[in-house]
Amino acid sequence: MIEFNDVTKIYGGDVKAIDDISMTVEDGEFVILLGPSGCGKTTLLRMVNQLESISQGDIKIQGQNVREMDKIKMRRNTGYVIQSNGLFPNMTIEDNTMIVPDLLGWDRKKKKDRFNYLMDLVGLNPDDYRKRFPHELSGGQQQRVGVARAMAADPPVMLMDEPFGALDPIIREKVQDEFLAIQKEVKKTILFVSHDIDEAVRMGDKIALLRDGKVQQFDRPSELLIRPNNDFVSDFVGKDRVLRSMSLYSVEDLVTTFGLKNKEDTITDTKEISIDTSLRIAISMLLNQEADQLVIVDRQGQAKGSLTFDLIEKFLHQEVKGA
Repeated sequence: MIEFNDVTKIYGGDVKAIDDISMTVEDGEFVILLGPSGCGKTTLLRMVNQLESISQGDIKIQGQNVREMDKIKMRRNTGYVIQSNGLFPNMTIEDNTMIVPDLLGWDRKKKKDRFNYLMDLVGLNPDDYRKRFPHELSGGQQQRVGVARAMAADPPVMLMDEPFGALDPIIREKVQDEFLAIQKEVKKTILFVSHDIDEAVRMGDKIALLRDGKVQQFDRPSELLIRPNNDFVSDFVGKDRVLRSMSLYSVEDLVTTFGLKNKEDTITDTKEISIDTSLRIAISMLLNQEADQLVIVDRQGQAKGSLTFDLIEKFLHQEVKGA
């Protein structure tokens, strides 16, 4: 658990980068710090592991005030991932990944076992990457190694500062999916900085939207999108916020609620999509006329029926009304 109690950061005597923020990140929760450039989100993140000092208020991790914690020990027990991944170019991937366990005095077998586990977790064969160097890896592979390194000593808290921001859109989405799958297994408490509303909605359990050092809304993505607190929140999430909210649901959610139409065998321009596909993607496919009929396929590869606009409209109306 990370608790922010009346936290303020002042520069130069009177400039408030962070202005009286109070909120709680529960154990195992994935919270996105979202907002435009200069809003204070990275400063707030860096205050957690004392890379930035706290001017006023307190930050507590598992009930312990970070001001009272040894900085070096505390940082070794907090995973930290940045956009450029921060890998040391002159060290092998294994040595890069095992920096903190090495500092903690782990023996060779324990480090090797942990490296093997982490590389498998992030989808990289440990034996293929063990002796390679960062320059031999793609950007997406380097970012996965950065995530593995942050988890090396099994820290309860991870701080991530726009870790996927430098990746191209296709690789970025793939790495996001992989990280969400990892989080389901490891269930870390995560603070994640982003300026991308789509990334925040896709990944966060909750979103803290900042402006000028103040939290404008701290809520579940669906609440932020459908019930914004003020004009700034509404403008930031965009006029298509209801459509964005459909990325929070899969086709399976619609099927569970309303079922599907029967497949029309007379329609030849048909495309199959998985029942796990997000409703936002399904809507985009229908709007772009990628096919005259979308047939939903279950996890066993069996066609369950077809998806139509009227079913999506019914589902959307229900979610907006119930929000």
